[in-house]
Amino acid sequence: MTKRTVLIVDDELTLLRTLRDALRRNGDQLEVLTAGRADEALELMQLTTVDLVVTDFRMPGQDGISFIAHISQKYPNTRCILMTAHGDSETKSKSLANGAVSFIEKPFDLKFFISEVNRHLSVSGFTGRSLVGFSLLDILQLVSMSQQSVTITVHSKGGAGSLFIEDGVLIHSETDGGLNGMRAAYKIVSWSDGDIASSRGVTDGTERSINMPLMTFLMEAAKYQDEVNRLRPLHNVRDVVKEWTELPGVAAAAVLDVAQGAEVYGDSAEKGVARMQIGKAIMAAYKAISNGVSENGEPSFPSELTVSLPTTEYMALSLLDGRFLALLATHDKAAIEPAKASFAERKSGLVAALSEYAEQIGAAEGSLESLNFEEVEDSLDLGGIGDS
Repeated sequence: MTKRTVLIVDDELTLLRTLRDALRRNGDQLEVLTAGRADEALELMQLTTVDLVVTDFRMPGQDGISFIAHISQKYPNTRCILMTAHGDSETKSKSLANGAVSFIEKPFDLKFFISEVNRHLSVSGFTGRSLVGFSLLDILQLVSMSQQSVTITVHSKGGAGSLFIEDGVLIHSETDGGLNGMRAAYKIVSWSDGDIASSRGVTDGTERSINMPLMTFLMEAAKYQDEVNRLRPLHNVRDVVKEWTELPGVAAAAVLDVAQGAEVYGDSAEKGVARMQIGKAIMAAYKAISNGVSENGEPSFPSELTVSLPTTEYMALSLLDGRFLALLATHDKAAIEPAKASFAERKSGLVAALSEYAEQIGAAEGSLESLNFEEVEDSLDLGGIGDS
């Protein structure tokens, strides 16, 4: 395990030694340095890499908040915690705005102090000047509290985008994928990691596509994140279905919810076929396959069933004890065997996705009855939910 370095800065020598000894007893993978003033601490930081600085607010010379601001500028990968006996909202807001990742109000319990240090040494998330370890929603909440004007640019594996905030009001957002306005803002907050750069103010002439108080947006964004998580299994099902439609000879593919008689997701390799026609064809096949195959009056499927209709071969494959049905349609009988092999390769991933899907969507309550991936996506008017 890599050894981590903590620097404690406080002019109260007794407290300084107590905190140092407590952390040293906490583990041998921690190097603990101490300083009585900000200038002494900066001299130490020139000699060694420091992962976390814990500093008092009131000290001789430079105070804790300006010290943290200096560290954030010069050592952007070093996290800072402010200790203060003055835990008023203004002090907290200023410390966070200048780069602190947390604050500890004096007097405090040693166990709490150690847990905070360990938490910020192990934290993961976004990186960037003054913003290490926060989620993007945390960062936006800090901006909202301070009612600042700021431009935040995010680079993630999902792309890059910017949020433009004026006096605590979100006025515009855009991504390198061509999204603008609220669609772009929701897309950006769905990213879970990456790098953030922030600059004060908003460039003159910035487009005003949004006019929403940042706190209101944060509440809406939290709801959106919940919806992203709820619908994520749908994307996994969609990806498998789309892979099937790319197989030679496969005309259409779908996953059906047998209990509800509803389509989870369907797609066609024949681009000229309208979306509604695909749905009707799939449901017609469902009825044809289920006709005459029943148990106690309920549709029941063997693990595999092939049905020949006048122009199409339909192969039905049971999933989760018949709870779901994978259906492939082809105009070429020779495509059936390759399709079976493809299904076998992807079955475990599809079963996992459907298990999560049934749990999150609430299949037991019958909420799948009319649910359709494209309908859900269109109703949210967001597009690409959960894509990264």
